Amino acid sequence: MYDLSQVDAGKLFLDTELANVLTAVMQNFATELDIGKWDFVRIALSSWVLTVSKNHQNFRTNNISIFIAAIFRLFSAVTKFFEEEKIRSSTELLTNVYEEWDNVFAKDVNLVLLKTFINIVKDVDRTRKSDEYLLDAISPHIDSIDFGHVLKANKVDSKITLDDLITFALNNVSHWNARVRISAAAILRKLSAGLIQRDLEQLQRRNETAEQQQKNSEEVDDSWHLLQRFKIKVDEFLPALSDFVTEFNYKINETDVVPAVEQLGKDRSVACLLLWDCILEICAKSPSELRSIYASWITRNHYEQVLLPALFKLMPNEILKNPDSGAIYGQTMFAKLEWNQIKSANLKPERYACHLYTQSLRFLPAVVRRWWNGLNHRHAAIVGKVTSNCVSSLLCQDEFQSLIERKDKQDNMQIKVHAAARQVMAVYSIDEAKVELHITLPNNFPLGAVTVEGGKQIGGRLQSRQVVMQLSIFLTHQNGSVWDGLSLWKRNLDRKFEGVEECYVCYSVIHQDTCQLPKLSCKTCKKKFHGPCLYRWFSTSNKSTCPICRNIF
Repeated sequence: MYDLSQVDAGKLFLDTELANVLTAVMQNFATELDIGKWDFVRIALSSWVLTVSKNHQNFRTNNISIFIAAIFRLFSAVTKFFEEEKIRSSTELLTNVYEEWDNVFAKDVNLVLLKTFINIVKDVDRTRKSDEYLLDAISPHIDSIDFGHVLKANKVDSKITLDDLITFALNNVSHWNARVRISAAAILRKLSAGLIQRDLEQLQRRNETAEQQQKNSEEVDDSWHLLQRFKIKVDEFLPALSDFVTEFNYKINETDVVPAVEQLGKDRSVACLLLWDCILEICAKSPSELRSIYASWITRNHYEQVLLPALFKLMPNEILKNPDSGAIYGQTMFAKLEWNQIKSANLKPERYACHLYTQSLRFLPAVVRRWWNGLNHRHAAIVGKVTSNCVSSLLCQDEFQSLIERKDKQDNMQIKVHAAARQVMAVYSIDEAKVELHITLPNNFPLGAVTVEGGKQIGGRLQSRQVVMQLSIFLTHQNGSVWDGLSLWKRNLDRKFEGVEECYVCYSVIHQDTCQLPKLSCKTCKKKFHGPCLYRWFSTSNKSTCPICRNIF
């Protein structure tokens, strides 16, 4: 059954109703099916998906659009059931059913439905209400697609490459249909882990081959990493966002009768928020050395100078009217949202903006801190009050919980948390040497500087002042959590005691931003340096000489 335009309407209606019944079975009675019935479900779904792919161009025929929507729903119900059963470690029969589905049916079904969705989105007409209804019906089920198949194949089909899919998703984050916007963001989120891994592999290759070539280069090459793919889309929003935040003084103007969301436009507001959310999600999933590159990309393009003020202007009026208030209302507004809440039609842009400010502080604290330090005194005071009263305690709770859960997972380092005092004690010990440090989080954490003080010290192999300074630098400059900073500090000390030579510019083994070891060696004195440290030396001294022996590097 390929050409549905030639099929009797009654037959098509029967197949549609059968698909609806199977969806209800998957949602309520799937564990009751025997192997014969499971075979029917899998074969029927595969056959119907193929039929959908051959007939998507006829989606404006009512019976066909209803059939397409029913097949997307059935696919979503089947995949959801299998995902839940994988977690439950259920019966042997269901394990075998899932394995056969995964080995035989899953790839084709996932890719064919994804291709169908892409083609329908490209062909829809905004003026047709029936097109909108179809988009509303099929878009939520894109979340059920396993994008691992796309990453493995590097394509959706022979005509749609992985790059094409990324471009499609970025373009449709600003689609006129709200559910398509969410689906586009879902595609980017689902692809992100695999694409980040590719960036990491690329970074390692670049570090191995390009150190010498890059040391004298002022030009930064961003063409290789994932976030550069976002640049065209972010730049598309910049003029409107810049106008939106021009002369914004972080206060509510009582003469403004038009709410901020309406000034920017609700659709554009949500699209901008989704795009920033995707960027934050990528930074959150990235290891430290890659997150540093992503953060540098953001600041080099000055995106934080527009996006962060826009988040504040989009926040509820009550927050900016009374930034001194520490009411529960404020903390509730800034609490973390899960993806199911973000994709809900009931989510307001004002609430989403608050969530994204919290996420920005959580995953890019150094970027936000640098932006905050550059604000004028009055604006910085308001941002500081909002952060202290509404966000800081939430982030501190998360930081302390994370440290408690991981405190026994590091050799040579013990951690104790005193949440009431906002303090963390870290003890690093190796052989006979031991150093104790006390970390205090400020009231406006993470905007304000973390205080690091030395405690007890045993043995002379660790210079207390230098150790304190290094941890302060790691906690201040790295875009991550307190745990990330402590882990980086510990790795630095571990490498030092393993005999790895420290950089003779920053006196650290691991670079605070790139997390790299010193690799550039002077041909004369053989001392080693981090690439960024050496470049900074060349820039400030206006010479190309070794910082130690002063010979030409």
